[in-house]
Amino acid sequence: MTYYKVELSSNGMLPNYPRFIWIGYILLKHWKDLYIASKGSSDAFEDVLTGVLDSVIDWDKTGFIKTSDKLTLPDRQKLFFWQRINCKGPEVTLLFKCGSCGELNEVKVDLTTINEDRIKQKIKNEKIEINDVKYNLKVPVREDLLKLNKLLNEYKFNAFKKLSNYLYINEIETLNSELDRVNNRTNVLILEKMKSMKTNEIEEIKKDANTKREEIKNKIQEYQNKTDSSLKEVNDILGKFYLKQLNSISDIKSYKDLEFDDPYTNYLVSLILCIENYPEENIVNFMLNIPGNILKILEQYVSLIYHGFEKSVKTECVFCKDTIFRKLDLTPDFFLT
Repeated sequence: MTYYKVELSSNGMLPNYPRFIWIGYILLKHWKDLYIASKGSSDAFEDVLTGVLDSVIDWDKTGFIKTSDKLTLPDRQKLFFWQRINCKGPEVTLLFKCGSCGELNEVKVDLTTINEDRIKQKIKNEKIEINDVKYNLKVPVREDLLKLNKLLNEYKFNAFKKLSNYLYINEIETLNSELDRVNNRTNVLILEKMKSMKTNEIEEIKKDANTKREEIKNKIQEYQNKTDSSLKEVNDILGKFYLKQLNSISDIKSYKDLEFDDPYTNYLVSLILCIENYPEENIVNFMLNIPGNILKILEQYVSLIYHGFEKSVKTECVFCKDTIFRKLDLTPDFFLT
């Protein structure tokens, strides 16, 4: 495989981190895998991207890392950007909805013209002190994000376990499965009677099935009534975990439905990524209870290490001539179209 030298957006300014990556072209089967993965979650796409990048990078020349999960998200994006330009061309077609007239605009964007921010000064190994404990600051890589997401899922799962006494999820799921079995069995019996020309027995089968359905639905309703009466207790538990309260308990089916009570909490927790060896147990309480001056230090550090591509494109609506700012998340679809 022929390898090409690509300079990363981090610009060689990070300690113990490569400035360049030697990479080969990804294969057509890789583009297929990426396209399929782009239809799922962003995490699923990033997992596939890791495998694809790892298979075409010359790790002997990076020296100290052996997987793209140890690269920052903007640098991974840079490598994907490079692949898109060199394998499929620099031009992509995007749809812009005008906020003034509501019309849909089709605009062609040249990826080579999108502004790229680079880190401008050497990042040193710095420390901060939180409640008399010293921690190292670090530039987060994807591996750190995977770890944090796992811990946050465990955090939400612990909250969900405390709700389980009020939700009757297993009981309701069991009854719904039983309802499905009654419906399937009824269809089979009716089909058998039709084949044997015993159509006079079909009404009796339907009647018996309706009776069973009604019994099951009544039981489900009983559990749902119990659940709805527990909304206050459920919201009290969610509040203790800084999680969004519910208007209806039917809004929650698993721990994955739980979200933090406001975007600011989510933002604060994300700053943990810049703290090395943070306490893994109850990380949300750790972050929300640090002294206020630490937030300023972390935000300054995040600003210092910022790198990557511009997140928006400015254009003019072809219908009403108003200016449109189209956010560019540099999502998979953006590169794969």
